[in-house]
Amino acid sequence: MESDNPNIKWALDLLTYDPLYEPHFVAKYWLQIPSVFSGPAIASYINYTRGLKLYARPYLHVAFTAGLLLGSHLIDTTIKNQDARRDAFLRDYIIRHPEDFPPPERKKYGEIFDTWIPIR
Repeated sequence: MESDNPNIKWALDLLTYDPLYEPHFVAKYWLQIPSVFSGPAIASYINYTRGLKLYARPYLHVAFTAGLLLGSHLIDTTIKNQDARRDAFLRDYIIRHPEDFPPPERKKYGEIFDTWIPIR
């Protein structure tokens, strides 16, 4: 749903996704990276509390890592869906109520900043 109203184009441009933006590795996998380290750590802790060697029961390490990766992927997908739903709601509101979004008036820095009086 796009609007032909030039007065609200600036507001819709704020919500437009930049197709050239590529997030860096940590920003892209910010939730999965700790899961890779936490899975074996939890399994090693369980082995330690049971009096076993830390690397015993490798299936436990794999199971915890896979479970945490799956959970982090589901949480990440949920967050992205909520963000997309919020952006769609905001776009719809901007298009339906253009009177709430007047074009911003341009100001110079001299109008924004107070006069500077040095105190020595």
